[in-house]
Amino acid sequence: MDNVICKNYKSMNGEIKIVIVNKNCPYSSKNTKVSKIHLMGRIVDKIISLGVAIFRKVLKYFYINTQEMKHNILIFKQDRLGDLAITIPLLSILKEKLPNYNVVLITSPSNYELAKKIPYVDEIIPLSNRNLCIDYKEMAKITKRIGSLYKFMKYDLKEYIKVLKCYSNSKYGIDLVGRRRNALIMKILKIKKICGFELSPFSFLYDFKIQYIEDENIILQFLKFLEALNIHNYNLNTNLALNGFKYLRKTGEIDKKIVGVHLGFGGEKCRDWGLDNFLALINMLIDNNYYVKVYYSIYEKKEFNRIYNKLKHKSNIKYIFCRNLDIFLQELEDIDIYMGIDGGPSHIVDILGIPNIILFSRENPFKWGPFMSKSTIIKGIIENCEIRECGENICIKTITPKLVFNEIKNIVGEKDEQ
Repeated sequence: MDNVICKNYKSMNGEIKIVIVNKNCPYSSKNTKVSKIHLMGRIVDKIISLGVAIFRKVLKYFYINTQEMKHNILIFKQDRLGDLAITIPLLSILKEKLPNYNVVLITSPSNYELAKKIPYVDEIIPLSNRNLCIDYKEMAKITKRIGSLYKFMKYDLKEYIKVLKCYSNSKYGIDLVGRRRNALIMKILKIKKICGFELSPFSFLYDFKIQYIEDENIILQFLKFLEALNIHNYNLNTNLALNGFKYLRKTGEIDKKIVGVHLGFGGEKCRDWGLDNFLALINMLIDNNYYVKVYYSIYEKKEFNRIYNKLKHKSNIKYIFCRNLDIFLQELEDIDIYMGIDGGPSHIVDILGIPNIILFSRENPFKWGPFMSKSTIIKGIIENCEIRECGENICIKTITPKLVFNEIKNIVGEKDEQ
């Protein structure tokens, strides 16, 4: 029997259950250099913010903007797949409450396929967000950050301004990435109201700021930007859609329940649950009369082949090679429950309202966990760790296949009773 701690947090469907394996990781750590840089940035930001506020008040007496504001809302979200998926609830409310506004989504080229499927967007602009400090080792060095900003100013800024200049004098701009370079671009474009997270340094560039909270779900944090657009009364739609997708919820007596198992771990080794664990879970499901869909991409092809060769059952299982997003979505339409690792595909599954079990490693489940669906989170250890690439990788592997199987049974059982 696994030694676990159970917690809950409120979501759109009542409560999300968090099962935490009651272990500590001897390798977890906090990056003190990054924390010190952020602290210094906040101090600098407060000082500059005061000066900017005074300057703006003085400027109002001498400057009158006679140019007409355009009814555009620019949304900057140029990061990974899951990060775009969790903006969909915000986009749906914007489109419902402000139908006369043009919602413009600036996204990364790699997320263009998902962006095209979002029905709450009027225009999509794929723009690469190169030359960024991504890992904590880079972020901890001032020279790396300065170099990153210099490269952006030299190579990327002209491209951004050239592409976005037709949106100058737009009414609203929201930076959901948390990078001040987006605020700088919007300042150059003369966006009337620039919104973003109160992150250090240089958040003084934002006209409307909200705090970035570690223990509040990120979808709820995004919705706070609605206040800047004077949207206070709204209902979050639980029937969010993607173009071309329909979740076929099954009714009546069914011989076998369909469980989708995703082998991916987002390219980060600390999220790799391990071949033996996946193999044990799949065998366990088939032994108990479940039908299993196994999802894998080009990045997990070797792992899939090794699992396939070791499976003791070859029936009651379907193998789905997800060459693109369309295949993945199509094969989600008839499953009863999805099991995967915290990452982009799991965020898509949550937004579409599909019941799921999500395994967490270092990330904070209260912040990055599901919010829109019937879900259970299983976290490997108690601590939240800031090591991006841990060579030990023990956190997620403390989760046993038996624990995951029992939680799948719990969710499917609840669904049967409804």
